Amino acid sequence: MNGPHAREARARLSESQAYDAELRKLLVARGCVEPGQLDFLLGRPVEMVLRIQQRAGCGTLGDQIPEDARPYESGGREAGR
Repeated sequence: MNGPHAREARARLSESQAYDAELRKLLVARGCVEPGQLDFLLGRPVEMVLRIQQRAGCGTLGDQIPEDARPYESGGREAGR
């Protein structure tokens, strides 16, 4: 992602992805939702959508997300599991 607003866009995307991961973790931890229900209720995780877009050649936004904010990759937070 390039352009005059790329830095801000990456920061907002990272915040959205981290919020999504934390919300999923919180819902499961408090017993409000079973892990298997999360995608049905909330849709796919932001991180997963970014990865799908990257593999489809729709951009590399997922590369801009810090490793510690990637819950579904090894080494990242274990949100939603």
